[in-house]
Amino acid sequence: MLLRPNDIDNSYQNLRPVQRDLLKVLALVDSPESKSKILQVALKAKLKGPNKQPYNAISLGRALDELRGMHLIKKNLEQNYQVHPLAYAHLMRQALQDRRCAAWRKAILAIMPGMKDIRQAHRYPQYLLRDASFALFNNNYKAFKKAIHLLLDKTDAYPEAIYKQLFIERFGKQNIHQLAPAFQFTFYRSQLGDMILSLENVSAPLETIQSISSELQQEDLELIRYYVSLHALLRGDWQIVQKHWVKQDSFHALLFKGWLYFAQGYNIKALNRYERALQQYRKKQGYR
Repeated sequence: MLLRPNDIDNSYQNLRPVQRDLLKVLALVDSPESKSKILQVALKAKLKGPNKQPYNAISLGRALDELRGMHLIKKNLEQNYQVHPLAYAHLMRQALQDRRCAAWRKAILAIMPGMKDIRQAHRYPQYLLRDASFALFNNNYKAFKKAIHLLLDKTDAYPEAIYKQLFIERFGKQNIHQLAPAFQFTFYRSQLGDMILSLENVSAPLETIQSISSELQQEDLELIRYYVSLHALLRGDWQIVQKHWVKQDSFHALLFKGWLYFAQGYNIKALNRYERALQQYRKKQGYR
């Protein structure tokens, strides 16, 4: 069954309060977990079942099966449960609005610590992804940056794949503008090139990342110039391109300017920039 946003919202509104609480906690748990692990979390978080008593294995199993029948959670081949991916964003936002969210999160971290236990982080990358996702939806860039750093340092994950999963599949590209500028730059740094080449309207993203240029390092500033230039080139605006690169002489700037001259047919000028870039590279690497 293909869930639509209206379907998710309607299904959620028709749930009993105890069912909503269980769903919100499962969204905070994030990763697929066994019924026994979910029971541990439910007891630690002091969730109540339909009879207003703490969950046990039987009552939790029934509750999970009910929610599964509504397509709000799913069960994988290992018999582990998690919220349905298409319902994740809605449920995460509901969890963050709940006054008990901090207590629930504390209970989850006591059982599945994630980045609170760095020594074990490499064994449980799914918990680091959970922490990064929670920080993203909570608009906490400092915590997000820490979780992503650990995820890349302790595992073999690729940043592009992580950002695609978190920003596009979970948070939603259409909602990126709601995030703090630092989050937006992180997303557009990995995705903006493809968006420009796909001829998407990127005027607003370009304005956003240029607005925080004073906070960025030189490498990031060059990336902004590259995206602005690529966007301008597709519109045939060579003046914008020249304006952004005329006084830039870093390694990457020289490579890009060499490419620009080559594209215009100025082969000698292009060769000159490539040679200067090569000299910089050799000097940096300690070559003669």
